Amino acid sequence: MEVPEHLDRCRSIVGRLRDALPVGLPVPGGMDVDTEELVRMAEWKLSEAERALEEGPESPAVAEAHQAVELLVKAALRELDVEPPRTHDIRRLLGVLTTELLDLGEGDLAVEVRRIAREHRDTLASLLEGYFSLFEPPFEGDAEEVVRAAGKVFEDLRRILEKVR
Repeated sequence: MEVPEHLDRCRSIVGRLRDALPVGLPVPGGMDVDTEELVRMAEWKLSEAERALEEGPESPAVAEAHQAVELLVKAALRELDVEPPRTHDIRRLLGVLTTELLDLGEGDLAVEVRRIAREHRDTLASLLEGYFSLFEPPFEGDAEEVVRAAGKVFEDLRRILEKVR
């Protein structure tokens, strides 16, 4: 099989996989994905994290949970018409969200975001470690505990997002 024919076949397979996903894929480099799509993607990632826990300790469960929380924070930023910074550091994203809320005169919400960041500091650090464990050695912590805690962070952030709307 020649390379161009192989590439066409790969594109076709990727297209079928994309169409089979329960949510759309983001368009790199732009705000083309609306807030609702990001929330659906975040919910799907959280359910994937919970499902992955069944696969064992070396599963990508923590990385999936990380992506769920990251997407939800980015959805809140987009709801405020802010292009999220290109980072996977949820703590940094929460800092940007806090700053934007303060700039909009939403001090109570900004305090609530800071509380979430402070209260879940260890979970956020574990989530980032778990995300990067996809590329390095497996996550060493208690994946089940981190995914459960990520679910709590997720619900706290969902309440923030609802108030932002």
